[in-house]
Amino acid sequence: MLMQLAYVSSVLGVLSASVVKDVKVGDSVTLPCKDHELKDRPVEQLDVQWRLGEQLVSRLYRGQVNYGINYRNRTELPAEGSSRGDFSLIITHTQHGDSGVYQCVIRRKNQEEPLGEVELRVEAPRYPSAVFVKVGEDVVLPCFGRVDWWGPDAELVRWNREDSDQTEVLQWEKGSFYVNPQFADRASLREEGIVQDYLPLVLKNPRQEDKGLYVCLFVKDQKIKQAAKINLTVTDHMTQVRAEFGTSVLLPLHSTSAVSVWFLPDGGNDTVRVCEVEEGQLKCEAEYTHRTVLNNDFLELKNLLLLDSGTFSVMERDSQRTVSVLILQVFRTPPLPSSGKHVVKADFVAVIIITAAFVGIAVTTVMIALQQKRLSQVVKRLRGRGAGSKSHHQDHSDATSSNTVIQLHLPNSHQKMHFSNASNPSE
Repeated sequence: MLMQLAYVSSVLGVLSASVVKDVKVGDSVTLPCKDHELKDRPVEQLDVQWRLGEQLVSRLYRGQVNYGINYRNRTELPAEGSSRGDFSLIITHTQHGDSGVYQCVIRRKNQEEPLGEVELRVEAPRYPSAVFVKVGEDVVLPCFGRVDWWGPDAELVRWNREDSDQTEVLQWEKGSFYVNPQFADRASLREEGIVQDYLPLVLKNPRQEDKGLYVCLFVKDQKIKQAAKINLTVTDHMTQVRAEFGTSVLLPLHSTSAVSVWFLPDGGNDTVRVCEVEEGQLKCEAEYTHRTVLNNDFLELKNLLLLDSGTFSVMERDSQRTVSVLILQVFRTPPLPSSGKHVVKADFVAVIIITAAFVGIAVTTVMIALQQKRLSQVVKRLRGRGAGSKSHHQDHSDATSSNTVIQLHLPNSHQKMHFSNASNPSE
């Protein structure tokens, strides 16, 4: 994120802009510098420089651009911009040591005139308050700091461990290394990182006795300054677990001695006590009392919360030795994104079924009405025939006294309807 605070003033008749820009390590940034009075000036006649303090960053001189040793391959001063009076400097892959006040100046007749001034503030990544590592596995403790290349105490980087003896782990001064015999062949500094203001301590084959608070120091403005302070924990056993919200997790104790269980939340700086285990008895802090159970050689933590994400460590009370570390990440399973579609689909099917039932009932009703109409017509026709036979065929009077029975099967019904056409004595 870039923040710009700009004001404009007139300096020796030349427009000067002072700007503040905030970036993070690795970002790209453009430092503005423009003077429209220099528009269309032949580039061969220009001598424009960018400086950070006394350090040369870049120089446009007679059409050629040169860069300082710390800015090569990551800065650009486009020469073609000079035709527009634009001398803005582009810095890619910013480093922590790039912070400072940059000046853009032009030399005219052996005199310098300021064109602009930019303050660049590069934010270093946040340091972890604690680092956990298993015995024998290499570890890197990060540190960012600007090494003073030009002061009288130039080029000094030091890593100390704060203990009763204030142990000096290593020191790098003007290209030469000193390493404490306790860390011989195990502690080192990445020399290529020093130029990039990255000053990490690389510790190989760490041991239990290497635990402690490590401090990174460097020279700035002829003073030794602290850049980072990191607590290193070396453990015999380390486990990483991902568990779902609301479930349980088992923390292996790996000790029969009295132990203390501690917790460092993700992004936190301070550890908190969780439980004490001694001779099969469990004593926990209030917030853990109802969620912890001693299960043989494990401490079971139930009903996991998102706030339980972090690092649990088991330390023997007497020896202060860390015997077990559990790095826990608690996650919540998101609802199925298609669940809403299933509900809509089910409702749609229900509507179709109900509609089909109503249609079936309506069709059946219409068919019954049609059958009843046809039946009525048949009955009338039979009665007409019966009357004609009585008046014109007296010799068949026995037949007219017989019954005519019609059976009608209604659709979708198991009942039979009987209609009788018997001779009516009253006729």
